[in-house]
Amino acid sequence: MKKCIFYLSILFILFCAVGCKNGTEQNINKDYLYTVTDAAGNNLSFQHSPQRIVSYSISTDEILLDMLPPDRIIAVTHFADDPMISNVSDKCKLVPYRVNSTSAETIMSWNPDLIIVPDFIKPEIIQTLQDLKLKVYVYKTPHTIKEVKEVIKNIAVLTGDADAAHPLIENMDKRLKIVEEKLKNLSISEQKRVAFMRDDGVYYSDKTSFRDVCQYAKVYDVTKDIKYSGSGHLTQEELVRLNPDIFIIADWNYDGNHYTENMKHSILSNPAYENTGAGRDRNVIALKGANILCVSQYMADAVVEMAEKVYPERFDK
Repeated sequence: MKKCIFYLSILFILFCAVGCKNGTEQNINKDYLYTVTDAAGNNLSFQHSPQRIVSYSISTDEILLDMLPPDRIIAVTHFADDPMISNVSDKCKLVPYRVNSTSAETIMSWNPDLIIVPDFIKPEIIQTLQDLKLKVYVYKTPHTIKEVKEVIKNIAVLTGDADAAHPLIENMDKRLKIVEEKLKNLSISEQKRVAFMRDDGVYYSDKTSFRDVCQYAKVYDVTKDIKYSGSGHLTQEELVRLNPDIFIIADWNYDGNHYTENMKHSILSNPAYENTGAGRDRNVIALKGANILCVSQYMADAVVEMAEKVYPERFDK
């Protein structure tokens, strides 16, 4: 009997000691159903799962609308309506409001019980919302598929059902497994060298979702070959020296003046790029903006799309 009591005591201590992982924890006490801690160290306590959620980023628009019924979400970003950058443009039609330059007072009038914001939002905006006694959860912007999975888990706990993360993550793993199987015999020497071309050239940083997508799709991001601190843009001379086999662009006409075919033409008509493998082979691949620019569960779709377009012969089998 004493042994039984001892083991029960140990189990109780272990249960109580379960803490925060990557900024989110769930606690039960007599006053609240659960409490979570966000990436900024703020504690938010809930007496019931939130039913009027405001999302301040396209990433959480996608996570929430794939995880919850739309009637639990009262506002998403205006990006959610654009199918070229959003994977939930149909689902978001059932959400009544949009967060653009909306004032904090207007948001307050929506009577939200949870506002989810990324850590890149200006601190003064977050502070204003908090000053109005609104419940604001700050999440750490993910840059890798592993980090996206953690954000999904955290948001599932935040919204009251930790198990709701499982279907999203399982679908990601299923998609990634397809690529892994198709490319399992691809040697390092066979990997294609790619550069992600934007309006202002090739951006470099050791914290980009593009680099992680490349790793899973078994292509080589040429910016890995340069030594740098911080982030910035490559010069044309540097890009030519790095000699990519393929130029990657995002198919997203965000302002009505950036057509994919025009961007391809601009790249291929640049005489500087004629001295690269991509320029000589006229090899420019456009990936869906909604995939390659996202940091949600749809990063897995970016991996699949990139692998299929870079190595079509391996997916035709």
